[in-house]
Amino acid sequence: MTVTISYSLQTIGSFAYELNAPQDTRPDVCGLTDGAFAVATDDGTNVRIKLFNSSGSLPNSFGIGPCTEASLANGGDDRFIGSATGADGYITLFSGTSNSFGGGQRATSTSLAGTSSHSDISAQQYVGTVAVAWQQDYSATDHDIWLSIHKSSDLSEVKSFAIDQSAADDENASVAVLSDGGIVVAWDRTDAGGRSAIWYATYNADGSVRTAAAAYDDVGDVNRHPSVAAARGGGFTISYEDNESGATEVAVFARSPDGRTQSYVQVTHGGGEIGDTATAAIGLFGGVYATAFTQNLYDGGELRDQDIYVTLTDPATGRPLTGAPILIDGSVDVTHSATIAAIPGGPLGGPRGEFVVSYQDDDAGEIHNRMMQIVETITGDSAANFIQGVTGGAMKVNAGKGADVINDSPSGDSLSGGAGDDRFIDGLGDDRFDGGADTDTVEIVFGSPTTVDLRLTSAQNTGVGRDTFISIENLTGSSTVSDTFTGNDADNVLNGGGRPPGPAGHDVFAGGGGDDTYIIGQSTDVVTEAANAGTDTVKCDDSYTLPDNVENLILLNDAYDGSTATGNALANQITGNVFANVIDGKAGADTMAGGGGADTYTVDNAGDKVVEANVAGPDLVNSSVTFALAGQYVEDLTLTGSGNINGTGNSLKNHIIGNSGNNVIDGGTDADTMDGGAGNDTYYVQNAGDQVIEANVTGHDLVKSSVTFSLAGQYAEDLTLTGSAKINGTGNSLDNTLTGNAAVNTLTGAKGDDDYYVQNSGDKAMELDGQGDDRVLSSVSYSLAGQFIERLRLTGDGDVNGTGNSLANTIAGNTGDNVLDGGKGTDRIAGGAGRDTFVFANALGASNVDVITDFKAADDTIRLENGVFTGLSTGALASSAFYAGTAAHDSSDRIIYDASTGALLFDRDGTGATYAAVRFATLENHAAISAADFTVV
Repeated sequence: MTVTISYSLQTIGSFAYELNAPQDTRPDVCGLTDGAFAVATDDGTNVRIKLFNSSGSLPNSFGIGPCTEASLANGGDDRFIGSATGADGYITLFSGTSNSFGGGQRATSTSLAGTSSHSDISAQQYVGTVAVAWQQDYSATDHDIWLSIHKSSDLSEVKSFAIDQSAADDENASVAVLSDGGIVVAWDRTDAGGRSAIWYATYNADGSVRTAAAAYDDVGDVNRHPSVAAARGGGFTISYEDNESGATEVAVFARSPDGRTQSYVQVTHGGGEIGDTATAAIGLFGGVYATAFTQNLYDGGELRDQDIYVTLTDPATGRPLTGAPILIDGSVDVTHSATIAAIPGGPLGGPRGEFVVSYQDDDAGEIHNRMMQIVETITGDSAANFIQGVTGGAMKVNAGKGADVINDSPSGDSLSGGAGDDRFIDGLGDDRFDGGADTDTVEIVFGSPTTVDLRLTSAQNTGVGRDTFISIENLTGSSTVSDTFTGNDADNVLNGGGRPPGPAGHDVFAGGGGDDTYIIGQSTDVVTEAANAGTDTVKCDDSYTLPDNVENLILLNDAYDGSTATGNALANQITGNVFANVIDGKAGADTMAGGGGADTYTVDNAGDKVVEANVAGPDLVNSSVTFALAGQYVEDLTLTGSGNINGTGNSLKNHIIGNSGNNVIDGGTDADTMDGGAGNDTYYVQNAGDQVIEANVTGHDLVKSSVTFSLAGQYAEDLTLTGSAKINGTGNSLDNTLTGNAAVNTLTGAKGDDDYYVQNSGDKAMELDGQGDDRVLSSVSYSLAGQFIERLRLTGDGDVNGTGNSLANTIAGNTGDNVLDGGKGTDRIAGGAGRDTFVFANALGASNVDVITDFKAADDTIRLENGVFTGLSTGALASSAFYAGTAAHDSSDRIIYDASTGALLFDRDGTGATYAAVRFATLENHAAISAADFTVV
């Protein structure tokens, strides 16, 4: 990654004011808040202070006197603090604001010998310290440097003392209060041979010594007029006139907070008939130092012209950032006595990247004020560059082809991202952002409400400046304020900054024609989308309901547990987060994915899809339409409403609840719990661990089971065994219908009037005495023997047989040729279609008289057991043994049929007197029969 940076200066304001008569001299400037600054001059008798705002107008001015040689410092909160030499020869302190003057007080004791002059003042509002350094004059060759420390709040004295009272000649004091509360004082010392050197000392805020007085530069004959500037972290620089090379030049050296030298550089190189003098230094944003000085041009040893220059220095490297010094005023006029100050909150909004140079123009009789701004021109390469200015001045950036991060300055910048997905970080200032190709983002980090419309390509008032947006696709705001963002026709990402600003604020977004993404912090944020304007997505840190024309919703992981995600009339795609979410797609065929947590889904469209990952919480679907959990890791399903809809589980342990309609519920393969609710419900059971829950009197319900199953304990009426396995079914106290499958089943009815459906000759229907009026419906030959089952119906059309038991049975044949035997008891037998045979093989008696309801003489046969019907020969019944009448009419009659009543009787000896006729059956249809309808076995 290669980033090249060059530095220059641009003028952002310039104005002058006429000097008073007699002419004012010795200007000194300090910056105030909101881009204002104060300039002090004196006319040899009085000090005049003029206050300017950032536009150059003069809202106020003050006069102080009699005093001269004023020095100003920023006291914070629109306050200036100053020092001056009083007419009585002592140093006076004063303070004021842009609207008022606070008066003065003496800073030096009247007990000091000599007189005081050439004071310099410095203040740091954040540490509450004011320092004044001056020279105490005893004679033309004997001067000492004094330091007076005061509280910033009321200018009360903390300590006042002489730095060095040696016989050396110390002059031209400069002082700076450091950011860590320390104080540095620099001066020049002239020895007995007339050679001068730069000396300095540092102190703590209470006046105790931090580093003792020491010489820095004693090379050359003349090193003088130091100017101290505070740096970040307690460091400082000293700019001064240096004649190390034999010519008068400007040099800068920097010291770290511990007093060690960091760097030294000669920033000008005079020579011949050029000399650089009268330096003034100030620390700017990023640790950069600006030094203003006067360049003197000579002709034959005579001063011909004086011009004002500024140089910028990086103290860490000692490198002049601008190369050669920059000419501020090169007019033919004589200009000199430059002073410099940073402008907090200057005209371009920069907190420390702008400064003012004030200097005297003798020819024009004016004090000039030139407001300057550092310009950094930065060029990136094809790599992913991180670009950030160091001076706080304006930036001109061409980032190159990579995916760059560009952090703007507090001043007005022109930033071009070039190709690549670039990210611009926007603070204060009137900036121009040109994203170039690919997808670019402007992130607004200043905590003020912001309004940006990406459709506009001209400057717009965003709330943090008048910014211009070219080829920008995405915007990110601040999480603490309300933003209003409007997209363009690109695929925009409009991000309000994440977490909500609170109940009083919300973000407002409007997309354009692309596929837009909105990242919002709270449910009150407003998103507006036009119809058919792309496929759009909201990502939210809060519960949210999609507005019209937005398709997708994603809950971010900052959204709390239990957040709701609600769709609209479109086919939405809704994605939850790691917490438990409540997701409702509303109308439209929606796709809902819950993510982690125990999620709840609302399904209201047959096209809705629920997507759940494995082991992502116990999840629930509430569905008003038929729905299946198959293929997804959702555990529970509840059918809602009153429609006749169905619910199907999956391979998990499901809990499925029906509604008030008639539901078909299939839990799937694992051990499921199925609760049908009201209605006539059908359950599919596939696992021995399945549970069916039915309340009393909630419909007529059926369980279809492929495993052995019991209805016991539940109010389900019917059970059908499915598949081909040898399984069993058990009823309950209700009137059950139990149906076996094709294998051998045991069906146990328990209490109630039960129906058994038998499909295998090995099936067993189990009933105890007193457990209702029960029925077997069998498609195979079946016997009720041994069970307390009252009725038997043969089903289908096969030639199958049916046998009763000792109870009073009701037996019905099918359409095939059936052999029907009522067994003991008074039975009622219907053969149905087909050629049926009615069997009588049990001892005769009054309690064993069967009724045949539909005997057909042409098709049906009555079979008699000769062990019961004694005396009859096997085979066809002899015609002589049959008599139609009410009683036997000769001794050979054995089967007597009374057609008028349908009664069939057996008379063992015909007209004999030994045996009486016994009734064994009744033909209910009074069929016309003969001996041919009987056979004896």
